Amino acid sequence: MKIILENEMEKQVWEIMMSAHFKWERNHGAQLQDFISFYVNELYIEEVMEILDKEVETRLKDLYGNEYFCSEDEYILNGIDNNIKYWNDDSYYEPYEFQEIADEISDWIKDYREVREEIKDNREDIKDEVEDELRSFYYTFFNAPEELIVIYNGEVIPRCKR
Repeated sequence: MKIILENEMEKQVWEIMMSAHFKWERNHGAQLQDFISFYVNELYIEEVMEILDKEVETRLKDLYGNEYFCSEDEYILNGIDNNIKYWNDDSYYEPYEFQEIADEISDWIKDYREVREEIKDNREDIKDEVEDELRSFYYTFFNAPEELIVIYNGEVIPRCKR
């Protein structure tokens, strides 16, 4: 994660915040992580679940494409709409026979069902991955800011020493 500091004041405040963080961590250990985890996992659970669900859907759509996130009937109708001119174009080839079209649609149905099954299988893995990234995000931000990349005037601020 990157933080870009805009001015000298922000740079100085970052250094003060890091000093305060180290003192807090030395005196209170993991209390901050426990407190943030409580907020994320208990108080804001509905909002967090909504965020996670949206992110999982976005990643699945990026991975498989939008065309598989509709009903089977809509998928077939879209395929027909996209191919009807091609099937009836007799300028280069003979128009498709009914059985050829039926076989192609049958292949689409098989493909759709296989991909939907794959999406179903991958949904939980991706959800776990997104939850881990979220946990890593708030952990790094609140509990391990020394792992953040801090940039000021195009230069990386060296990690503060304890």
